[in-house]
Amino acid sequence: MSALRNLAKSAAYGLAGALAPLVLRSLRGPRLVVLTYHRVLPVGHPARAYEQPGMIVSPETLAMNIRVLRQHFELLHIEDWVERVRTGAPLPRLACALTFDDGWRDNYDYGFPVLQAAQAPATIYLVSDLVGTAHGYWPTRLARLLCTAWRSNDLAPLQAFAAQCPTVTVPLKVAPGSEIVAADAVLDALKPHYSDAQLSAAVTSALGDRVASEPVDLLDWEQIAEMEQSGLLRYGSHTRTHTRLLAGIDAELLRKEVDGSLAELAPRLRQPVTGFCYPNGDYCPEAVQQVSLCYSYAVTLLTGWVRPVADLLLLPRLATNDDFAGMPRQLLGRALLALHRS
Repeated sequence: MSALRNLAKSAAYGLAGALAPLVLRSLRGPRLVVLTYHRVLPVGHPARAYEQPGMIVSPETLAMNIRVLRQHFELLHIEDWVERVRTGAPLPRLACALTFDDGWRDNYDYGFPVLQAAQAPATIYLVSDLVGTAHGYWPTRLARLLCTAWRSNDLAPLQAFAAQCPTVTVPLKVAPGSEIVAADAVLDALKPHYSDAQLSAAVTSALGDRVASEPVDLLDWEQIAEMEQSGLLRYGSHTRTHTRLLAGIDAELLRKEVDGSLAELAPRLRQPVTGFCYPNGDYCPEAVQQVSLCYSYAVTLLTGWVRPVADLLLLPRLATNDDFAGMPRQLLGRALLALHRS
């Protein structure tokens, strides 16, 4: 069903994309489109065997996106748009900002060369405590554990994980070819019942000695510095540990995640850290208030375009991946269909 929905969406974006150039030329501004990327992985990369397709663009897709967007939008850093809004400076009629969530190492390996070749500005939102560490995010680590276990029938780590999270039934076997979809369903089922810290600890415990063989998924400080020195990359906060900022979050934990990330990032970066990205797109009034004390703007996973009158602490974006932006018409059609939400 999910595959059929994605196919229908992709077809709708393609149809809308045929009209997009004409509509975009007629729009009155100023308006900003913010695109959300996560991972940049070539076709055939090992991580594609367990990562959600919605998280991935190939380097070729990213390069095409930039090329097509430049035909209709002025590319700029999202920080520059926000600063112009705050100071009343002139804004482009149509602008576009590229953003990357989480700080994946593949952003450096495969995304940065594309941005350099195109001289395209972008912002990466970093999880400060995880920069340069051996272990990444629990969803990716768990999806890798599950998919590996199902494909190899080596079930010991899976069973060890399931024993620590008994509220959710983790299948011991799934149909061949459905592993990524099945893993995604398990992740969604776990989130309401366990905290991010609990799930991360459960994955580490289940892997045991196998933890040492996990790939290094995230950027280190040297890579971050190199990209920043290019003048193309700027950075924002994505909390300290990627904890979801849900209603009822402990006030001290909220402060540590929001304020603490800024305190860790600011001394390591040349440019000021003015932006924040809500992990998993989750926020509550208390989180928005805390973010307002530290940052000039924050981005969400809400869909839409940005106008100068938009709430700078709840900026919408457009999720982008190979399925929904793999062809020029899909990319432009997705943007066009999001207009009515802004």
